[in-house]
Amino acid sequence: MPAKMDISADEEEVGRLLTRARTLFNVPDYQRRYAWDEDQWDDFWDDLQTLLTSRPKHFLGSIVVIKSAEGELDQLELVDGQQRIATIAVLFSVLQKELKDRGERNKAKKIQNKLEFEYQEEDHQRVNLTKYDQDDFEAILDGNWTLVDESGSQIVECYEWFSQKVDNLSTEELDNVRISLSSSMSVVKVSCDSEMSAFRLFETLNNRGLNLSPVDLMKNHLFQKISEPDDIDASQIKDLWEAILTTLDGDTQKLQNFFQNY
Repeated sequence: MPAKMDISADEEEVGRLLTRARTLFNVPDYQRRYAWDEDQWDDFWDDLQTLLTSRPKHFLGSIVVIKSAEGELDQLELVDGQQRIATIAVLFSVLQKELKDRGERNKAKKIQNKLEFEYQEEDHQRVNLTKYDQDDFEAILDGNWTLVDESGSQIVECYEWFSQKVDNLSTEELDNVRISLSSSMSVVKVSCDSEMSAFRLFETLNNRGLNLSPVDLMKNHLFQKISEPDDIDASQIKDLWEAILTTLDGDTQKLQNFFQNY
């Protein structure tokens, strides 16, 4: 008989989710790279525009996190929802830069605590992606374009796409986007106290975004199985999966081709 899933679910506005005290969202390296493209960005932007004209609230879907052990920082492992959370963080960064460039420093400052917070005289980035995207993501959020990979990862494409979208907005329209993104968009944060619960949920949740690929389903099934017995070294298997991803530059399409051929 399957073990009971110990989970809790809470709907939260995006602004509140990203300003919780000392909370970090970390995407584990065994997850796929950021992969949203213009189709998903278009949908996201259209939802925002609808909020500005005719709808008071918009539900983005769910995210699944695994609670970490108790510590000074509340570190949550983000196992589902990284695409939308990363997109939100990038859009906040775009809005922050645009507001700064227009001299609206007070409004831009209201975004900063959604991207990072200070604890014990050290800055902590609220959202952290896999090692395959983290360098570009961190450089974007810091506004340090000299460190961005010129080859152009998908996370860089995301920043450039939203930058073009806000370029022609008035300052008032720009700030309205900031307010709507913070206060009118919400997600359900599903918190699990074990990996097994999280992986079982991951496979059954199907929200707007990218459909699960065969590699996602295979990885999820594998990780669900290894989280159950005590005589399996789950961390070693995760390390091996991560090593395969690293060899293939984190490209899940290459990984799918690898499994199909070998």
